[in-house]
Amino acid sequence: MRPLIHQGHASNTQYTVVKNFFLRLPLYLSAASIAAGAVVALAAGPDRTDTPDSRKAQYVFLESSNALGNNRYDDYFMLLKRTVELEPDNDFAAGALGELMFFMTDDTNSIKDAYEMVARRFRADPTDANSSGVYADYAMRMGRIDDVIDIWRTVDSLMPSTTDAAMKLAQAYMMRFSHRQDTADLGRANAIYDRIEDRLGPTLPVTVNRVQAYSLAGDTLAMTGAVERLAQAAPRDVQVNLLAAEVYDYIQQPDSALAWLDRAEAVDSTYGPVNLARAEFFQNQGDSMAYDREVFRAMRSGNIEFEQKYDLLKDYVMKLYTDSLQQPRIKSMFEALIDVNPSEAEVYSLYGSYKAQMGDMPGAVEQLEYSLDLDPSKYATWNMLTRCKAQTTDTVGFRNLVRRGLEHFPGDGYIGLLGAFSYVQSKDYATALALLDSIDTGAPSNKALLSDIYTTKGDMLHQLGQNDSSYVYYDKAINANPDNYMAMNNAAYFMALDGKDLDRAELYASIATSAESTNPTFLDTHAWVAFRKKDYDKARELIERAVRAQAIEHEGLPADASAETATHAVADMLRHPGPADTEILSHAGDIYFMCGEPQKAVEYWKAALLTAPDDELLRRKVENKAYYYE
Repeated sequence: MRPLIHQGHASNTQYTVVKNFFLRLPLYLSAASIAAGAVVALAAGPDRTDTPDSRKAQYVFLESSNALGNNRYDDYFMLLKRTVELEPDNDFAAGALGELMFFMTDDTNSIKDAYEMVARRFRADPTDANSSGVYADYAMRMGRIDDVIDIWRTVDSLMPSTTDAAMKLAQAYMMRFSHRQDTADLGRANAIYDRIEDRLGPTLPVTVNRVQAYSLAGDTLAMTGAVERLAQAAPRDVQVNLLAAEVYDYIQQPDSALAWLDRAEAVDSTYGPVNLARAEFFQNQGDSMAYDREVFRAMRSGNIEFEQKYDLLKDYVMKLYTDSLQQPRIKSMFEALIDVNPSEAEVYSLYGSYKAQMGDMPGAVEQLEYSLDLDPSKYATWNMLTRCKAQTTDTVGFRNLVRRGLEHFPGDGYIGLLGAFSYVQSKDYATALALLDSIDTGAPSNKALLSDIYTTKGDMLHQLGQNDSSYVYYDKAINANPDNYMAMNNAAYFMALDGKDLDRAELYASIATSAESTNPTFLDTHAWVAFRKKDYDKARELIERAVRAQAIEHEGLPADASAETATHAVADMLRHPGPADTEILSHAGDIYFMCGEPQKAVEYWKAALLTAPDDELLRRKVENKAYYYE
């Protein structure tokens, strides 16, 4: 059994345990209330025996209260324990100690002892709200519903004029009914509700609980009767009308539910929760036009919490963003919410994400920038903004954004990687590598991201002529993510270019093409590795697959296009090649030449030369109809 405390000085572990207890105190408890109650109970407790130990206990107990008030939780616990040792029959001190012990051990016997200490304090003074509340809470945590009922029945009998204990007793009866299905418990709960209403008349809290009791019994007639009586007593109470609508909706009488919603709106058309309730009703009924209307009105409401409106709009956008006809409506709803809540960063972030989903990258950037102006601490917003800005033509702005992002999140892998890509595109490999070096590779828990960082670093090092180092990083990339086929492809290609470890290059290339059999880049690399190994027949089979795949991609055709369609696409690519086609066409020419087809080789070299007219080696091959080793 783990000891509750240590002898001598309190340990850091004990301090943490005691401190954490106070961080999760129930809502009706606080350190201040415990300390105040301790002083009153100890100083004015009935029938106290004045002995040296009791006087010392009083002093120690007061010191424990002082320690608690100064957040010295370890001292509080130890002084409290000492108080109980000096005066074992002090029920209040024992109860306070039991509160702590209940959460400080996982030993069954110790938990039972702590529970009994809390029970002792309650029995000493059942009218004390703190003692009864703690005892009932702990009984509930232990699943002792009979104890919960006994607690509130005792308090109710001693304080029959108070409603709180009676309501909690009725709720406890209902809870026991849900477990044991003893209808007598429902009768007991309803008898309590009758007693309260005889004194106070129908009230919303009692009716809500009464409706729950009837719903447990499946008595829909009694449910509607309860809300109708309350509505007669308070016809102009908007909450009462909403409750009635909810009940009728629950028992699947939508016409009656709508009638009550209309009454609620007539009472107060500006009350936001009415719009929320109506929106939910119309959504459940499949009435999209009415749902749209109520959502829009909710966005304009000034008396609905922003979080509720935000969740409603988020749900609306997620369900309807794919419908292009809804875009004007969604735009209006965002603008309405921003108009009422202009300082909420989350709404701008959501609007930016929506615009990005719709392909409006400049608009997305604008909204995400607004969000970060209000709250620059949100990493998810920085992440989204960086991705969106990378897809615009504002290179300078993007690089400034990366710099700002890294100031807020130094060493971040994702922002640093995207920034490196920007410099790669301008062939500023040294700056790209410097950005990659600034990334904290010990931080990313995302192995795929870490692998991409290592892959990019391998690419940069090879471009800078540090070939051996580049292969080290490709190995790191593959070890971090064995499914990183781009790392395998790039390593294989550079090995083929360098004439280095061609067997391993063949292994990497074959894994990549097996995983993505229609990827033209992977197929081209595999073909080139086979070419460098002088396996020309295999190289030809692979390059022909690569050319077909590239042509299909070039023409924007589906990957499973027919053989005839693919043939036409290849012919068109040879007549009108693009910059992305150059390398595959050049490799195809080299392979066909080595396979004894010089005429076909020249055809592919010519096509490649159309997009790379300054490539002197290609020009010599075309002019002399011969392959030249580089």
